[in-house]
Amino acid sequence: MPELEDLGDLLSPTLDLPVAGKVYHVPSPPALVGLRLQAAWAITHARRAGTTPKSRYLELLADDDGATTLEQDALGPVHDELLADGVSVDVLNHAGFTAYLWVVAGEQAARAYWAAPLGKALTRPLPSTSTSTGAASTTRSRASSSGTRSRRSSKRGSMPPASG
Repeated sequence: MPELEDLGDLLSPTLDLPVAGKVYHVPSPPALVGLRLQAAWAITHARRAGTTPKSRYLELLADDDGATTLEQDALGPVHDELLADGVSVDVLNHAGFTAYLWVVAGEQAARAYWAAPLGKALTRPLPSTSTSTGAASTTRSRASSSGTRSRRSSKRGSMPPASG
């Protein structure tokens, strides 16, 4: 069996947040904390969609004593560092939610939120972090029965359809 690269070399161990000339290095949370943050994300999205959250997510949060906020859990020791540095509550909340997104939705979602003005909605939805229990479908979607294709529009001009 081929030897795999060390996972520590492949994963980003920190999220670096620059604030007022200082870079805060948010460490990846311990596994249980990360799983609870992911469960909170999944439960929130299930409830917003009007569906019942999966029991495994509810079980993960059942033992949570609520002593810390999502932002505190996501930021870890950086939460106290930000407080000690006297940042505003807006900066603390923005950094906290950015770290939360980093854990539950990945670096791209965290970067998109970080760059969004405070209090403004993102222009595109964040990626889903739900996992499917079934295998991926290999069935192609049914083509138009008219035998013609509609033109795809693009802000940068029309692109020919990919051959495949």
